[in-house]
Amino acid sequence: MGNTILSKSSLSNDKLRKYHSLLSKNIIDKVEKLGISRPPSGSMGANLSDIYIELTKYQNLLDKWLNIDDKEKIAMGEILIYMNTSLEHIDYHIKHVRRSLQRVIDYCYKEDTDKK
Repeated sequence: MGNTILSKSSLSNDKLRKYHSLLSKNIIDKVEKLGISRPPSGSMGANLSDIYIELTKYQNLLDKWLNIDDKEKIAMGEILIYMNTSLEHIDYHIKHVRRSLQRVIDYCYKEDTDKK
């Protein structure tokens, strides 16, 4: 089965890479527009866009798994392996983006409170 599961996703790997770059840049631009004196690093954009892209892949895998013939045990197992890997990837980025997210959240609430 190999990479046939992933090659059938709604977006090709090339399109996902391009979209990832655009999404990451848009996230960074949005944070910069907030005017934070010490904005989080660009890795915040990369982490959030990686989470988004990986969730899209995960959703495609879950759909494939739910729709595969129950007799295709090996194919079902391979999809589950990809799903597990996808969850590990998401977990990695969640762990690495929390601090940056918290800084932006704190800034937003502080700014809103200061205006009142």
